[in-house]
Amino acid sequence: MKKIFTFLSAIVLLSLVACGPTPAPTPTAAPPPPPTATPTAVPAPTEAPTPVPTPTAAPTPTPAPVKAERPIKVGIVDTYSGPPAVYGNDALNGFKLALEEINKEGVLGTTIEFTTRDEKFKPDVGLSMAKELVLSEKVDLLVGTINSATALAISEYAKEEKVPFIVWISKSEKITGEKGHRYVFSTGENTAMAGKAGASALAKKPFTKYWIAG
Repeated sequence: MKKIFTFLSAIVLLSLVACGPTPAPTPTAAPPPPPTATPTAVPAPTEAPTPVPTPTAAPTPTPAPVKAERPIKVGIVDTYSGPPAVYGNDALNGFKLALEEINKEGVLGTTIEFTTRDEKFKPDVGLSMAKELVLSEKVDLLVGTINSATALAISEYAKEEKVPFIVWISKSEKITGEKGHRYVFSTGENTAMAGKAGASALAKKPFTKYWIAG
C-alpha cells in the first residue's frame, strides 16, 4: 500500500512538472522610433547691400573767353568813285558809326580795324581788290558791295578761300540763294523778298496799274 501511494505521488509530481506554468514570453523590444529629420536651418535674411553712391562728376569749369591775339581786320570792297559812290559812302559811314560804339568795349578782348578798296563799280576790279586784301593785307573777313555782279564774283572767291563775306547792299537773290554757301551772309533783303513784299501790299490796293521807279 505504501508503495502504491509512493508511485502515485511520483506520477502526480511528474504531471505537475510537465503541466507547469508556461514560461512568460520574452517581451519583444519595441521598434525604435523612426529617426526624426533634422530641421533644415532657415537661413537668416541677408541684408540688401548698401548701394554705392555714383560718384558725381566735378562740374566742368567755364572756359575763359577766347581773346584775339591781334585786332580783327575787315577788308571793305565797294564803289567810292563816280555817281554810284553815294551809296558806297552811305554804307561806309554807317559802318564807321557802328564800329565806334563796338570798339568802346571791344570784341574778344581786342578791337576792329578796317581798310577799303575802290572797285569802281567793276566786278573784275572788285575781285582783284578782294584777293589783294586776303593775300596781302591778311584780313579776317570781307565786306561789300553795292554792285551785285561784284558781290557774286567776290563771294565765289571767299568760298574758295573760306573767308567770311558780308554783303551789305547788293540785292541779287542769287547771292544767298542759288549761289549761296556757308561763307556768305547778307544784311539786307534781296530782290525776291522786296518784290514779294511789294506785290503783297499793292495787291490790297484798288489800283490795277503801277509805275515803279528805282
